[in-house]
Amino acid sequence: MKTETLRLGPEGASLELLVDSRGARISSVRHAATNSELLLRTPWADDEMDGAFPSSRSSEEWHRQYAGGWDTLVPHFGAARTLAGVEHPYHGEAAWRVWQTSDQSAEHCVMTVQLRTAPLALTRRIELRGDHVVVTQTVKNLSSDPFSFTWAEHPAFGSALIDSSTVVQIGGQDVDLVFPAPGDSHSAFRCVDTLGVGTYSVTNRSSGLSVKMTWDAAIFPFVYAWQEHRATPRFPWWRMVDTFALEPASRPFDPEPDSLGPLVVEGFSEIKTTLTMSVTSSPSDS
Repeated sequence: MKTETLRLGPEGASLELLVDSRGARISSVRHAATNSELLLRTPWADDEMDGAFPSSRSSEEWHRQYAGGWDTLVPHFGAARTLAGVEHPYHGEAAWRVWQTSDQSAEHCVMTVQLRTAPLALTRRIELRGDHVVVTQTVKNLSSDPFSFTWAEHPAFGSALIDSSTVVQIGGQDVDLVFPAPGDSHSAFRCVDTLGVGTYSVTNRSSGLSVKMTWDAAIFPFVYAWQEHRATPRFPWWRMVDTFALEPASRPFDPEPDSLGPLVVEGFSEIKTTLTMSVTSSPSDS
């Protein structure tokens, strides 16, 4: 199925979005007043991936193709694994598939996909509401049997939010992430328990830009904080990528040995939840 890119944002909108049908990925969130791209776009983000020499290892292929942006990871995330005879690729089937667009306007789009590694149908509605990006996703069980799965949202942020003035709070508490000076490098990963508070904020005091994310902490009780600031000299980053991701997640990073995850959707039932990203700009401290 051919991929397409949808553009959201009527004339005069404070935010402009691009949505890729592969994975229903938000590939760009641009703040119009400052002409700032808020999400990561890797140096190869605009290359056409034509299937040349694909790797048999899904982790390697994911990173070869990774363009940045905001992905949804269902019914699995992390390293590829085989469970009950089914191979689940790195970060789960949903992010690899081309979704169908069922509705679109200047301010919203709706995309759907039916998975084959799990009896799940996903519907993702992405809306622009002023300075808010509202993502509402439904996971429906098409089987009569309960199904357990895992789910994470994977927004990776770009250089407009990154320098030594950046402050991050998760669940209302300061988190001491390291944002190195230009020319320096750093990488890190941690899993943060939100303690039931589904919110984080990122404020770059140099640019005055601030992003706040809110969600249902009963669905996503954890946040993964991943950083890659020009630190990896070899594949896949080649010291070319400067980003951090704050990923609401349904479980700690290491999976249970006999289950895809802690979320259970009963037979012929669904789980529906909403995440909201708000973007504000104020005079910088510089």
